[in-house]
Amino acid sequence: MEKFCVFCGLPPKDKNKEHVLPRWPLQMTGDPKRIGNFGVRQFSFDSLTFPACSQCNEEFSHLEASAEQVVRKLLAIEGLSTSDFIVLLDWLDKVRVGLWLGYFYLDKNFARIDPKFHIADRVGQSDRMLGLIRVDHSAPRLIFNGTESKFFQLSPTCLGLGM
Repeated sequence: MEKFCVFCGLPPKDKNKEHVLPRWPLQMTGDPKRIGNFGVRQFSFDSLTFPACSQCNEEFSHLEASAEQVVRKLLAIEGLSTSDFIVLLDWLDKVRVGLWLGYFYLDKNFARIDPKFHIADRVGQSDRMLGLIRVDHSAPRLIFNGTESKFFQLSPTCLGLGM
């Protein structure tokens, strides 16, 4: 399979690796090198990286920094502004689409789908929804689900992410 940038969809320029699940939530919830389940595969969370252009990756770094602050507010049960929710939705779209495209690599595009959109195409769109549920847990953890199903690979419309 020909490599493409998960942000723009073009062949990666000045190749870089994108951590679709960024280091900050991995560090907030434990050891970034801990083993995670990715469908039928197991490997360390911090090795879940996919091709990206250096410039594209750099352009999205400010979204990562902003999203971290919003998530910290959420975890501290602080109020969020409208712009905080927009940042959170943009970041979740980045993660959702990034994982979807990442599974193309991991599963060698088993369904032979030609992606018509990439992260940069989806972030900032208005056709999205967010549901927040507070669950008390004694230990921090990171859970994402839905991505391991073949259905997600065919229609990446929903992602469950818990911290």
